[in-house]
Amino acid sequence: MIYGHGDDLYKFQDKIIANFSSNVWYKGPDPQVLDAIQRSIPFVKNYPEPNGDSLCKKLASIYSLNANNFIITNGAAEAFYMIAQAFRQTTATIFTPTFSEYEDAANVNDIQCSFIPFEDLKNDLKIRTKIAFICNPNNPTGQQFESGFLLDLMKTNTDTLFIVDEAYADFTVSRQSILPYIYSIPNFLIVHSFTKTFGIPGLRIGFIAGQPEQVEAIARFKIPWAVNAIALHTMEFVADNYKQLKPSMAPLLTECLWFREEINKIGGFEAMQSSTTYFLTKMANGSASALKEYLINYNGCLIRDASNFRGLNHQYFRLATLDREKNILLLNGLRAWKAYTGS
Repeated sequence: MIYGHGDDLYKFQDKIIANFSSNVWYKGPDPQVLDAIQRSIPFVKNYPEPNGDSLCKKLASIYSLNANNFIITNGAAEAFYMIAQAFRQTTATIFTPTFSEYEDAANVNDIQCSFIPFEDLKNDLKIRTKIAFICNPNNPTGQQFESGFLLDLMKTNTDTLFIVDEAYADFTVSRQSILPYIYSIPNFLIVHSFTKTFGIPGLRIGFIAGQPEQVEAIARFKIPWAVNAIALHTMEFVADNYKQLKPSMAPLLTECLWFREEINKIGGFEAMQSSTTYFLTKMANGSASALKEYLINYNGCLIRDASNFRGLNHQYFRLATLDREKNILLLNGLRAWKAYTGS
């Protein structure tokens, strides 16, 4: 795991007022979900289901698939390591910049990686590796490909298995999931995390979806009881009430557009286009690490230094959109930084 990966709020909790470093749903869990967590606590006296079969059945109902299309995982991270283990000592393509766990999982399993910038990704691109990782929408850029584009890419590269990370598919105006095409296109797996959408990343639960033969092959590498009883029972409740509990992203996406525009008005910062509620920002002067430290001490804002994403440098940081009050706090911090540095 790369140093600085993910939300590092735990290092600065006593100082942080507004956490812009995490792409999780900004309001946190719905009170009904918190109640479900509380009701799940008595289940810790027994072992959980080894493979989460009950939740698989509920997911099948949500997505109009079958229970044997799913593997329940301890967050999306476990999914990537399971898949990499299944393809140990082969080859992988990773489009950059993107989530670091693809490369980390590949390295642990002696997979030789090829890296291609996202701007070079075309639907007729010929890929010559056994597997390929694509984050859609991408983290950290927020770039999203239409489902038709990805399906064409897969048809062009039938010898490559595509691992499509849809952790942020719900954080867009137009959800471009390819889950409905599982039976028509054979060479892909979906990895998804519920916990970002529902604001409960500490529970660590997600899934792999694919054709039954693919799922069975990957499941050989799963550790039994990898997902705890509280996570399983809570997500069964969420699955039963999925439409009611799933938050609407439209207001936050509108706020994100305003937020990016206001950052660009400051000067010296370029908030980049994004299809999601998070986005990259490029600094004209200084470093993201120095800005991060300054904001923590100035007004308690935590940003994601993006310099350790492959393909980016010290000028980049990532922001998640929060509510208006906190977004203004960050804007004031950026203005203060500009005055402080004379940039």
